[in-house]
Amino acid sequence: MADNALRRRTLVQGAAWTVPVIALAQAAPALAASGEPPCTTASPVDVLWKPNAPQYTYTRTGNTQGQLVVTGTGWISPVTVTFASTLVGSALQYGNLGVSYPTSNQYYTALPLSPEGNLGVLDGTTEPGAGHTIEAGQYFLAFKQSSIGNDPGDGSQYQEITVSFSEPVNGLNFYVHMIDALWTNYNMFEVAPYKHYNDRLTITSATTYTATPTGPAYVSGTGSTSSPLRGDLKFVYALPPQYVWGNNSAIVQFADGLTSFTMRFWNAWPSSATDPLAEQSFYLGEMTFAPSACA
Repeated sequence: MADNALRRRTLVQGAAWTVPVIALAQAAPALAASGEPPCTTASPVDVLWKPNAPQYTYTRTGNTQGQLVVTGTGWISPVTVTFASTLVGSALQYGNLGVSYPTSNQYYTALPLSPEGNLGVLDGTTEPGAGHTIEAGQYFLAFKQSSIGNDPGDGSQYQEITVSFSEPVNGLNFYVHMIDALWTNYNMFEVAPYKHYNDRLTITSATTYTATPTGPAYVSGTGSTSSPLRGDLKFVYALPPQYVWGNNSAIVQFADGLTSFTMRFWNAWPSSATDPLAEQSFYLGEMTFAPSACA
């Protein structure tokens, strides 16, 4: 009797060990039949916003939406990143697009307005002022808005940008540039109005993140609602530094498994400027991530 019990126990144990092997053997043909390759380690892609890049394309469909499609090594399928922008408040409009200074101005040929509008890509090669000598070959995703009415500067007038990923991603990090404070009382180039802008940028997401100022200590804050990213140094002159890279910047880094986040951008100073050329802007620089499904 004891011998029979031992045999039954041994047989059951052996069967328990063989079940996963059978299940795995059945799964393998199914995977092969699906035509999908096995998921390998996904290499992250650095999005530099360059046109004709081999691993990504960005398409702007207007002031309110743009789509970035990214494919990398070890990625089963491309990841689509959607940028959807909404203005809240009657005092704002999206940043001007394609406006030039009057030909009567002696400086207009040297300092044309950057042609990109909201959700457009800035080409550092053609950035006005000093930018084109410093940033040739660099590109940035622009977020622009203009005051066309009375903005009390209390955060009630803002642009909100929702960034959504077609599947969860890991290791997302990106730079934000030109978070600054500008107080100029000059009517420059005959058309550029007075600018009174004190940038505020917050980031909200179900996924944890950190926002760390980089470069010159002109930016502070953590990006939270209680501590927005903001420019500490008040610039008082006609135009801010015209180059973007490294100017009033921070790097934002997310935990793994991210599916979406939201950025809110507003002016903390009261403003009644009504000329759309008085643009308030910030720029998204290099962005890196990989799909979590293959990481």
